[in-house]
Formats: sequence, C-alpha cells, structure tokens
Amino acid sequence: MAYIHQEKDLDYLRYIITRSVAAQYFRQLRISRTQGYPMLISSLPGYLALQQLVAKQNGETVQKHLQKEEKLYLKGRAAESNQEPSLLQVDEESTYVSDKKGPIVFYQLAKKIGKQRLNMIISDFYRLGKEKKVTDVSDFYELLKTHIPVSRREELGKLLTNTDIGQYHFVK
Repeated sequence: MAYIHQEKDLDYLRYIITRSVAAQYFRQLRISRTQGYPMLISSLPGYLALQQLVAKQNGETVQKHLQKEEKLYLKGRAAESNQEPSLLQVDEESTYVSDKKGPIVFYQLAKKIGKQRLNMIISDFYRLGKEKKVTDVSDFYELLKTHIPVSRREELGKLLTNTDIGQYHFVK
C-alpha cells in the first residue's frame, strides 16, 4: 500500500503510473507476439518510467530503486527452472527478465550512448509500429544498430543477448 503523504511512496506511484501509461501506448502498436515481445511492451516502458524517476528525484532515490529491481530480478532468476532467456528472446513467462532486468539494461545503454539518442530510437520505433502492418523485436534491434556507433554495437549485442549475471553491473 502506498501513502501519498510520504515522498518515497509518491516516487513509487509516479514510476508505476508512468510505466503503465507507456505500456498502454506500446500495446497499441502492431507488434508480433513472438520472442522478444515482452521486451517491447514491458522493458521499454520500464526504462521510460525509470528516466522519469531520474528526472524527478535525486541519485539516492534512483539508486534505491535500482537496488530493489536488481533484488527482484535475482529472485526471479533463482526461481527459473530453465536457462534465462536473453532480452531479445524473452517470452511472456520470464517476467523477471522483461520487467526487472530489461529497464535497467536500457538505463545502462542510455548512459553509454546518451539518453536523447536512445529516446529518439524508441520514438522512431513507436512511429514505425504505428505505420507498419506488423513489427517485432528484430525491427527495434535493427533501429538500435543503425543509430548506434559501430564501436558500441558489440556491447549492444552483449547487453541484449547475454544472460551472464557478470555482464550486468546494475548498481554502482
């Protein structure tokens, strides 16, 4: 339960509302429900909500949020009976990947390539999804590769395809 008289609860409510609204926008797109679909309808809205949290709050609040999300991701990963899917291959059953790890991976990517660049890529994908008959995760990945410097493409591939926990340094 959140109490609107406490600032930390307001932060949480803002995050949840922003994420929910962004998710509704992404669900309006014609996205094929194939592997990677949850990354598009859950990870990207989570990243956008995280950016809103960063814009509105201090570093300590954001750090606490990242730590909480990392804990929940690790808990989900520990309960996984199969090998963890990568973000590009995540299915609707692996919500710990799309809901918890995904937004943080995109947050890291924004730190590396610039938040304006990543937000522009997301905006371009959204526009593509409204114009195209059907789109999927490969269209988003191609947009990322097209707009990211060649020197960062290998790193991008690792962020979106690697499942090794050592690859992710969520909380610094």
